[in-house]
Amino acid sequence: MSNGTAIVETLNPLVLLQPNLRFPRVPPMTTTTLQSGVILHNCRVKYVNHNAMECPCSGSMCDYSEFTAGYGRTPATVCACVRGQNMGRTTCISVSLSIEEQNTGVSLSVEGFTSKMFYEQFLVRSSVARMNPQHFHANGIIISKKIKKILKYGNTRGGWSIVGWQKTSLVEDQGGQEQGASINGSGNQVIQGHSNFHIIRMEPSVPNSFNRDELHNLKIDLTELM
Repeated sequence: MSNGTAIVETLNPLVLLQPNLRFPRVPPMTTTTLQSGVILHNCRVKYVNHNAMECPCSGSMCDYSEFTAGYGRTPATVCACVRGQNMGRTTCISVSLSIEEQNTGVSLSVEGFTSKMFYEQFLVRSSVARMNPQHFHANGIIISKKIKKILKYGNTRGGWSIVGWQKTSLVEDQGGQEQGASINGSGNQVIQGHSNFHIIRMEPSVPNSFNRDELHNLKIDLTELM
């Protein structure tokens, strides 16, 4: 957890399972300052921009954003791969997205979505040794076009399912309630008009609608970037 408390502690390796599970919808909340989960289905996802960065390790379950969330955690202190093994580092893509749930019109803006699972399953054909962010920066236009095509492919085949969390910010009231509702009755702090959304998982809402060969042809061929 973000406070350092271990949820699972085991000496055995974790094996990533990918069952075809559809989690129940959990809409975003705008009246709480607590962290709350968000699950949306059949979403239309649009590309905004992207950046390439070096990830702490090569594990497919690694989420680089965990180490940049402001909790003071670093790969050297919490990542077993870095601490006990030398698995090396890989490059992944961070993407900012505009998301709209097609059935409800609920919309979200997400900055810096990073997921090794999504990166490897939907964006690139295969990992390449010695790949670094400079290869991506030099081919930014090509990559952006590829990402747009992949997202559009999913949008036209049932959309994407989004799993994440949100945190509504507090701001100091400047004498009025225009920015939001008071949370303590004194008017000192109010809920900000928007929340910060963070995605931890994105996958097809209708997995069977994806054709493996078609998706493979849309993916980024990393060998062409080197």
